[in-house]
Amino acid sequence: MKRKLLFLSVLLLIIFIAGCFSFQGMHTIQIKSDTPGLEFTFDGEIFTTPATITTTKGYHNIEVLKTDIDKDDALKGAEEELYFRNWLDGSYENPRKILIDSDKTIEVVTSGSYYVKVMTSPKGIVNIPGTGMYSKGEEVILTAPPVDGYEFYLWNFSTLPYSKDNPVTFVVNGWVYVTALYKESSNPTLNINTSPVDGIDLYIDNEYYLSPKSMVVEKGSTHTVSVAETHELDISEFIEDLDTRYLFINWEDGVDEPSRSLTVNENTSITANFDSFFKVEAVASPSGVIDFDESGWYKDGKELLCEAPEIEGYLFKEWTINNQPVSSDNNIQVNVDSPKKLTAVYYEKTTSATLTINTLPYSKLKVLLNGEERITPETITVEPGTEVNVSVPENQEKNISDLIPENDTSYTFSHWNDGYENPDRMIRVISEETYSVVMDVAYKIVIETQPVNIDSLAGVEWINEGEVVELQAPQVDDYDFDYWLINEQDKLLQSNIELTVDEPKTIKAIYKVNEGINAPSNLRSYKYSSSYFIMYWDDNSSDEDGFEIWKKINGGPYKLYKITSSSKTFERIPEDDIYYFKVRAFRGKDYSDFSNEIDTTPFIPKEIPTNPSPADNETGIETSVTLQWELESNDENYTYDLYFGNNSSPEIHATDLTTMSFTLENLNTGTNYYWKVVAKTSDGANYESPLWTFATKDSSGKFKIANSWGVGGWENVPDGFYYMTYDAMIKNKVVAYIVEPKDNYEPKAIAVFKISHPNRGDNIITIGIGDPENPEKTKTFQKGCIFDGGSKPYPDNKMVLDITELLPIEDKTIFLKFTDGTGDSQTGTLEYFAVELYEDYQNSPIAVYRADGCPISSKNGESIYALTENVTFDNNFNNYMSLNSFDYNAENISDSTLDELISLVGISEGEESPDIVNGYGTGLIAPTLEEWNYIQKEMKIITGMYKTTDETLPSSYDHSLENYFPPIGSQGQEGSCTAWSIGYYVNTTYEARNRGWDLSEVTWTKGAPDKDYQSYIMSPDFAYHLVNNGDNSGSYFSDIMRVVSDIGISSWETMPYIDYITSTWPEELAWREAPLYRNAIGSKYYLVIDSVEDVRILKALIADGYLAGIAVDAYQYNNLSSEDVWNTENYKISRLNHANTIVGYYDNR
Repeated sequence: MKRKLLFLSVLLLIIFIAGCFSFQGMHTIQIKSDTPGLEFTFDGEIFTTPATITTTKGYHNIEVLKTDIDKDDALKGAEEELYFRNWLDGSYENPRKILIDSDKTIEVVTSGSYYVKVMTSPKGIVNIPGTGMYSKGEEVILTAPPVDGYEFYLWNFSTLPYSKDNPVTFVVNGWVYVTALYKESSNPTLNINTSPVDGIDLYIDNEYYLSPKSMVVEKGSTHTVSVAETHELDISEFIEDLDTRYLFINWEDGVDEPSRSLTVNENTSITANFDSFFKVEAVASPSGVIDFDESGWYKDGKELLCEAPEIEGYLFKEWTINNQPVSSDNNIQVNVDSPKKLTAVYYEKTTSATLTINTLPYSKLKVLLNGEERITPETITVEPGTEVNVSVPENQEKNISDLIPENDTSYTFSHWNDGYENPDRMIRVISEETYSVVMDVAYKIVIETQPVNIDSLAGVEWINEGEVVELQAPQVDDYDFDYWLINEQDKLLQSNIELTVDEPKTIKAIYKVNEGINAPSNLRSYKYSSSYFIMYWDDNSSDEDGFEIWKKINGGPYKLYKITSSSKTFERIPEDDIYYFKVRAFRGKDYSDFSNEIDTTPFIPKEIPTNPSPADNETGIETSVTLQWELESNDENYTYDLYFGNNSSPEIHATDLTTMSFTLENLNTGTNYYWKVVAKTSDGANYESPLWTFATKDSSGKFKIANSWGVGGWENVPDGFYYMTYDAMIKNKVVAYIVEPKDNYEPKAIAVFKISHPNRGDNIITIGIGDPENPEKTKTFQKGCIFDGGSKPYPDNKMVLDITELLPIEDKTIFLKFTDGTGDSQTGTLEYFAVELYEDYQNSPIAVYRADGCPISSKNGESIYALTENVTFDNNFNNYMSLNSFDYNAENISDSTLDELISLVGISEGEESPDIVNGYGTGLIAPTLEEWNYIQKEMKIITGMYKTTDETLPSSYDHSLENYFPPIGSQGQEGSCTAWSIGYYVNTTYEARNRGWDLSEVTWTKGAPDKDYQSYIMSPDFAYHLVNNGDNSGSYFSDIMRVVSDIGISSWETMPYIDYITSTWPEELAWREAPLYRNAIGSKYYLVIDSVEDVRILKALIADGYLAGIAVDAYQYNNLSSEDVWNTENYKISRLNHANTIVGYYDNR
């Protein structure tokens, strides 16, 4: 009997649900495009690809829109314009109507144009034309003009290899910044020009060029300059072979020899003058009817008279020049200002001739033949040789649409089909001849709005045939846009439309009165069973499409929970949480107000503890707090167990409490705590409360941090610094990166080499001692020390690698091994290799060993070698830089520690791009798995320290107040933040302290430190350009630390920082300077701030002279307090994307 009753209850429940609820059939459609970010409308609502839309079964309208994509916040306007080309399924319909009867995916194939921005460095020293939008595949030619006091160096492309060609030619395949780099020069510039044209052959010191040519030369130097005495070109498509000739006259200073010597003591510009001659060919058509003597070469400006004689059996028709008719007179005078082909056109005599006049693209238009009005097409018969005066009215109008009462189509003269551009002409009719008049067509477009008048939209315009009209229906108070009505028959539902004008059109924007939607009311519920409740409401509107039910859990945010067409819903009673609900009606894109709110509190048993104090999710709680709760039941025979802890699975803390409160003392600051209460009855029943949480307030201790976004703009206190509380560091498990301060290191041996290869990222360069096949020691320049250089060429200068750690050496071979990879088919050349030895690196070398046999050509997949033999130097390499083992404990990174670091920092797939946040660059990219393996081998993690206690540490320490700290700088939009942290702030401070440099007077002006101090400031670009894969792809801390410790870093003076140039490698002077500021090997450490002890270690390191890089979430700068402080409440990491530098700490600030 019980089973039957249970079955009947379940059956009734199913019937109840089926009767109370009906759900509309819904499907999803995913719309993608080959280029993401394309805008489209779906039933009139705008989306951006890729997008997934849930909608009802049936037909829906999709239209792809022309989309402007802004790739760079620093530029006004769009860098890319995307257009619809076709759908991947082969359809060319746009807009198109699609049937959605299941889940579907469709994709758009796009075409587009791209923005090219042409700049100079230094900025604004000369204007170079070329900035603008270009079609994909279009070829662009840029020329960098000469600039006094500067020498053109190279073209730098944001997305292409750099080039030293000038002019330079490239093909547009995406948006690109192009920068002409000029180097300041104290030497004069020699400019050789030719007049009246460029492109003349010239030689400077026997090197061949085309004019004009500009070059920087040594002051006082003498040069041999010569130009071609005769320079011939073929510039006309109408004349075969050479048709233009330039003959040397003299130089502008009167020298009449084409070759001369010039001594250059200052900027010198000189021009060679030429006379221009052009070839004229005079011929007859048909060929052979007559020969003309006028063919030949003529000086520019010559007036040439030609006569077409009468020829028996033929009638002269007209002269043409370069196939264009110019005159029907037998005599013609021609100005020779370019190559010209003169043709006298003859026809054989006939007994009659006809002239037909057409109009294009449409006929039945007026023309005048000898003053008499005719309608095209019109044919007349005349005697051969008769001249007919033909005239076309420049503008004609017709009414071709029944929807527009007045004239609605305009025809305006454009040109004749043979190229003649005057509407009136005299035609000599020789035989059967046809001429067509090409007319420009425009249509009247009448735009109206109904039922409301919108002055900004309504009106009448004449639009040329083929042009596209873009219309946007504006929002109107008390009205909703309904549809566009085109020529009283075609309806378009989207509010923004594009129409190609191919006829007169009436366009009406149809609006409807917005009557609004009444909100549901009286939302209420009742308990249906021990596990379920019914929620229902009053439906106050008759034409809604359905209802949205929104839900939040405990104190969380409201989220859309479900959509239903019924005014009832069946819900499960939550076990531990409290649910809150509200409902609103919708019709299309319109929504009503929300109903009243209800929650599931009435379904909570009276025996469950509620109403906690502190309230759930409350923050800023003191470290001593009394926990309190309530029980709706008045039974006094309850006892309570309290669970408490700092994670979401708190352990039991107190048992059998008889009061509904408990006091806790000495809690940690800045910590999230979790707790719950279990009420117990005397008969053994237990009732568990929900899990509650609160956060204690932060301590007053803070770390001081330097950003690389300049002063002001991103911060509230304009000084370039901000603070993070000790507790926020602990709560977010901030990872610190430690570089050991430098201590008396001096380079003693360097390898100097030059390599030419178009793809530096495809090679491995290794320096070694002994037999190259079985070396005693090696050091790798690429693949082991730094990232690939990307698919860009090596610099056109020598490079340097400090090899002091390979010492000592006695009568051994030092070799360079150059391995050309198989990533592409390109090969290169090892042009130079030498080893230089030093007693004092800032003086000349004591020995130079240069390899013989260079240059050597490389082969794909093979290695080539250059050798220096019998090298001896007994100077030992001393690595002075290791963490003080008497104070700190540093260990190798175990597998479990590596897993923890990866969980905190992440793993890169190698394809990320740095974020631009509020217009500022970031650049922190997580390591790849391969790089993590390197980090585990080469870095250590600090796990503790000895002796130092809080009592022995100063209460504050601030390196930014010392004379060694550089000014706050700005990285601009380059993704170089790690290079700014480790290279600029940390290593500049270390070098200044080690060398006694006073930087207290240095200021940041015009995007750089004061020029007089740039030799004391380390260059972020030196390190960043070696690790960013040849473009602005960001870097990780270890990348920059590896460069500084294995290669070194140059000063700002030898490699200035330019935020929009990202691919160029250093020049030789910067390479040679880098070892001087090298921080040697074995000096890279991690410290994870996970406890109060870790905070103490970091404070001790700072007090001992260290600075530390840290990884932060740059999107959280918007949450800084008014005093620029991050604490446990306003700083919660969502992603690590930016590097900053800890410069100090304050225990009580």
